[in-house]
Amino acid sequence: MAERDIEQALAWANDEIHHPTRDWHEQCLSFVRSSYSMPPVAASAHDMWVKIPHHHKHTGPAESAPRGAWVYFDYEPYGHVTLKARHTLISTDYCHPGKVCHAPLDLPAWHGSHYYLGWSLWTPDGFLDQI
Repeated sequence: MAERDIEQALAWANDEIHHPTRDWHEQCLSFVRSSYSMPPVAASAHDMWVKIPHHHKHTGPAESAPRGAWVYFDYEPYGHVTLKARHTLISTDYCHPGKVCHAPLDLPAWHGSHYYLGWSLWTPDGFLDQI
């Protein structure tokens, strides 16, 4: 069960930008679940996207995702997941490998390798907006 609500998760994630607690290289799912202080939920971002029930996947633009949602991208072989902030994504590895930063909603530096899938508030432990 998650121990942080959306505001606390976003505060924790933003703090990781300036005061990282670890190297987040290729650990995007671990980062987003850690922002909510959740236990492991899947082996990879790809596996997590597959696990989400179809009716809880939202494929509209990333701009439509609420703050705190997990935003998913297809990227071989494990996928990529970010945390939605107000007008950006909080992402691992986007600005520098292993670092966390605010990234544009469409991840332009990764065009051609990361393809937007959608967003969700669903996790195996419940909905992120109901914590």
